[in-house]
Order: sequence, then C-alpha cells, then structure tokens
Amino acid sequence: MANGTAGDERNLGHREKQVEFSKRWYRAHVRRAEADPRYEQRYSGREQGSRGSGSGPSSYRFLEFSTGDRLPTAPAERDTRFVELATQLDEDAGRFERVAKWWEETKPVFLDSVLVDRCAFGFYQRDNNKTLEARKLNAHALLAIGDH
Repeated sequence: MANGTAGDERNLGHREKQVEFSKRWYRAHVRRAEADPRYEQRYSGREQGSRGSGSGPSSYRFLEFSTGDRLPTAPAERDTRFVELATQLDEDAGRFERVAKWWEETKPVFLDSVLVDRCAFGFYQRDNNKTLEARKLNAHALLAIGDH
C-alpha cells in the first residue's frame, strides 16, 4: 500500500475474510430457506410493498446476525450502512428481505462449515493483537448466532 502500513494490508485481508464468511453464511441460509416447503408459499409476495431497500427490523437483525457488524443507531447512517452491507451479500433486495423474514420466523439452527471456519479463525488469531478488529467482528457474529 502506498500510504498504508503492512498492518493495514493484513487488516484489509481479515476484513475480506469476514465478508467471505458472511457471504457463505448468507448463501447457506438462502439454500435452507428455499428448501423449506413453506418458504415459497409464505414469503413469495413479501417484497411487494416493501420499502425497496429490503430494510426493516427483521432485515436489520438478520444482517447483523450474518455479518457480525452492528448497524449505527442513527436512521440515516443505519440505512446507508445496511444497504452497503446487504448488497455485499445479495443484489436482490426482495430475496434478502424474504430470507430475513423466514429466518426471523423459523429461527433455524444448523451447523455449517462457515461456523466452524469462524471458530477456527478466532482460535488461531487469538494471540495476534494486530487482528483485534477482525476478531471483534468474528466474535460479534458468533455471539449473534448463540443469541439466535
């Protein structure tokens, strides 16, 4: 990096790893939702009449659950960050909203390779102070899964 440090480059790599964990976790939920026979029947028309961005209480909670990122409390900042993070996971806002609603109502629990990867990432990075921010994001995601 021209203006950064090697630590900045490592943190960027850890951030990219967190995004990849989040994408894999989200895709696992999409697959599980779409395999649920009730999903299409109950949620197929949900995006009609939505606010367009797919944002709402269940979408906010699901996004925080999926990424480990806490959304800001100020509405304008929260919505901006929500759109930024949600579009990293899925360009289809309607599908994101449907999966979030399905997740909130069904409370699915399943062990996934992403969960195992998140645990391993946290374990192997525990003695590395330079990855504190990445470890915090990872811990938030694991705690959100535990709270769910």
